[in-house]
Amino acid sequence: MMGRKKGGTPQGMSAELALSYETGTAALLLREGLRCLQRCSMTAAEYHLPLLLLSLGFERLMKVVLCLHEKRSAGKWPDQKRLRAWGHRVTDALEEVKKAMASQEYAAAAFADSELTSALSDRDAKALLDVLADFANEGRYFHLDTVAGKPNGHWVESKWMDIARDTACRGNPTAGGTSGEGFYCLPLTRSVVIVLERLARALCRALVGIAEQLGLAGHRWHVAAFHDLQELGNTDYGGS
Repeated sequence: MMGRKKGGTPQGMSAELALSYETGTAALLLREGLRCLQRCSMTAAEYHLPLLLLSLGFERLMKVVLCLHEKRSAGKWPDQKRLRAWGHRVTDALEEVKKAMASQEYAAAAFADSELTSALSDRDAKALLDVLADFANEGRYFHLDTVAGKPNGHWVESKWMDIARDTACRGNPTAGGTSGEGFYCLPLTRSVVIVLERLARALCRALVGIAEQLGLAGHRWHVAAFHDLQELGNTDYGGS
């Protein structure tokens, strides 16, 4: 049984259990981020919360995958130095995941299929993650920095809307029209949700696949909402 030291922190928690909790947090952040995203209109200011939640969720999920890969490839969990080396930019974490998934040890793994490769290399996903990385590292303080006379970077929420519009227009040329907010708001949102769901599903399937190789299939990884997702863009996260 885990004891508790001063402050209520569990003692004796295994790395496997800690990663299980971390994965549950990541999945919750992503679900809440997608829920908020689905309820945004075309007002840039509304995107602050979903960007915050999604940036945290994807960073945490990718780092769980990297921790499991480290255990699989090196035979031990990463130390603090290794964790810090991955940084906090979700795009850097994505590149690390791509390198990990290209490892020979996964060549015959069922999860390392063309869907995984495609999802990790998708240009729309990369563009959206670039915005999430900018937001997490600079953009979330843009307004306060502006007040202080030192605006840091650019207004990330506005950039997100531009990329969302480009993403939607590739699948639906009328989605970027100007016939009123309702004309393109839903296609834009759904197109972005599809891209993010596809990436989350690929990451979750890789996570579970590596865990199974490590003999950790019995652990609860809390990722069924994405791992088992069949139809992209059809989930109402407000009711899930």
